[in-house]
Amino acid sequence: MNRQKAGEVATDMEAAIQEVLTKHGLILEKRTGRYGSSIGTLSVKFDFSEVTSSDDGTEIPSSFRSKCARYGLREEHYGAEFVSFSGERYRIAGINSRARKYPISCKRVRDEKGFKFSAQDVQRYLGV
Repeated sequence: MNRQKAGEVATDMEAAIQEVLTKHGLILEKRTGRYGSSIGTLSVKFDFSEVTSSDDGTEIPSSFRSKCARYGLREEHYGAEFVSFSGERYRIAGINSRARKYPISCKRVRDEKGFKFSAQDVQRYLGV
């Protein structure tokens, strides 16, 4: 097993489980994965919050919908992409209201790695 093969397996597993997630109104959040020569693990997290669709068909978790205004964001910012000062592209993936300094959860677009941002930084990047 190598890094590329492990990534392909993880992608295939996501595609296979997507129908079940959609049927039950769940959102899958990739976490971490590890692999060795003969064994591997893939950690995932399911968001059980109620999912609603926006006008353009984007699925928005109710947890984001209920918390976004507190951080100067709107519902349509869920899934929005922005470019940081370093030139990296990120997509807004959620809000962790327990995180005082960096409550906005984002995914780097090129590899889906998770990052945390302050609300003020995200507002500045989005031009809000």
